[in-house]
Amino acid sequence: MRHIYLINSDSRAAQYGIGTYIIQVINCLSSIDSLRLTVVSMNSEDGILTEKKDNNVRYLTFPKVYDWRSEKEIQRYYRSVAFLLALYVDSSEDNVFHFNYLHHEPLVDLLKKIYPTSQFVLTLHYLNWCFTLKGNIKRLQTVLDKAENDRTEEEKYIYDEYKQEVSFYRKVDRIICLAQYTKMLLNEFYGIEECKLTLIYNGLIDQAIFLGEVERMQRKRHLFFGEGEKLILFVGRLDDIKGIDYLIEAFAKVIKKSSNTRLLIVGDGNYSRYLQMSADIWSRITFIGKISKQKLYEFYQIADVGVMPSFHEQCSYVAIEMMMHGLPLIITNTTGLSEMIHHQNVECRLILKEDQNELRLSVEELSKCLLKIVTDDCWAREVGKLNRCRYKDAFSLEKMRMAFESFYS
Repeated sequence: MRHIYLINSDSRAAQYGIGTYIIQVINCLSSIDSLRLTVVSMNSEDGILTEKKDNNVRYLTFPKVYDWRSEKEIQRYYRSVAFLLALYVDSSEDNVFHFNYLHHEPLVDLLKKIYPTSQFVLTLHYLNWCFTLKGNIKRLQTVLDKAENDRTEEEKYIYDEYKQEVSFYRKVDRIICLAQYTKMLLNEFYGIEECKLTLIYNGLIDQAIFLGEVERMQRKRHLFFGEGEKLILFVGRLDDIKGIDYLIEAFAKVIKKSSNTRLLIVGDGNYSRYLQMSADIWSRITFIGKISKQKLYEFYQIADVGVMPSFHEQCSYVAIEMMMHGLPLIITNTTGLSEMIHHQNVECRLILKEDQNELRLSVEELSKCLLKIVTDDCWAREVGKLNRCRYKDAFSLEKMRMAFESFYS
């Protein structure tokens, strides 16, 4: 029987997209009778190694090590994990080790030595250079083309990260890409054979609850929003790469023409920077912070439009949640985000201007798109319906489960 070892790590990323992904993969794989599943979690706050079973899924939890000051200590931790894991791995099974983090490459090296006939899979959730360069592929090409002595310190760091990623990609047997864009990038910019690459979009179980207009107004009153207020919703980390500075600037233009509009910002991060940017329009922006999934879904039920002015995304769970709830969604054409919304919603896809130095988003275009949605209810409803259809066609949990069943068959 094929036995999947799903490798996870307690980290900030595990609290966001990767953590959601792990949960959905567990839902998918645990429902496939021909597979066994063990979830391996590292860096746990638990002080000891633990083993438990829940609904035919085995969970192995390895405690956190607090001394990460040197490469030597990191290697020692991964060696400990590899050899302790051997106590729980039946080498007679058809074992597959499924990784999700690029910094786990040392563990791949160790496990490949212990289990040379096993398969190694990586789901690629992020590309490190995208965070530094905001997904600017032209800038990456410029860095790669430069002679070593001509690179700045930042460019040397980017180049080293790129080479490290190439090394990891070549060590694994198969790579799951979350976007067609990423699959193209790995093939053309990293030289990874197309036969190693498989596209599997993220999926979510449908938990959307659609409120009638009366109930929706009651929910808005309960949360102390005005019944007539148009609510623009942003969900995500308060990081530069999410484009929040452009959003705040665009929103300032929107309220000059549609004063009964409010921007809701859900997520944690650098509050002080964005509060300072919002100084002249504080009364129209609500910083909600990080909230539970249940509470977040309440905001999806009352929002009029979702917005993601990001510079880098793969297959965003926030975008999937918004489409699942039938929200109109404004996005950029960055990396994997561009291919997510319905092809007919082209007006909601903003073009990032790209040159060799930076990517830029037009504040004017973003404000126009926001204004059109909050002032044209009929068009907004049609956009939302198309997004709901797109969710069901491409991003449901059943679609994801079928893709994984085919992948691991």
